[in-house]
Amino acid sequence: MEKRKKILIIDDNDSLREMLSYALRLSGYGVETACDGLSGLKKLEKDFYDLLITDNQMPGMGGLELIEEIYSRNMDIKILFISGELTKEVEERAKGKGVLDCLAKPFSLDLLGEVVSKVLEGKEGLYRQSNFEHHPQLLESAAL
Repeated sequence: MEKRKKILIIDDNDSLREMLSYALRLSGYGVETACDGLSGLKKLEKDFYDLLITDNQMPGMGGLELIEEIYSRNMDIKILFISGELTKEVEERAKGKGVLDCLAKPFSLDLLGEVVSKVLEGKEGLYRQSNFEHHPQLLESAAL
């Protein structure tokens, strides 16, 4: 029998963090949460997680800073990056730091489930290219 996958969700938006946690628990994942990058990093130091879902803009340590810290410490974890302001530049920076996939907020829980499943399988960038196809305003903001 396969071990239940553990996910850490880091987002400073309490209601979004709890909604994502609830949805992923219903899908059978073990889920823990943190409200910012520093408290999330402390959890990552103490326990193993199969997947990290992190927001970008948070007080203290943002998502990109957190990812840099994770890799500077040689932590082995798959990362899904979420952001309300996901431009092409931010997405490329995240991807360059080892992020497997990115989601622009808002996104559906169905899409989240699909992307989480693919990222846990180690498949990279599946939603990445369609991010800008499904959200043309992202291309416009990326061009500015």
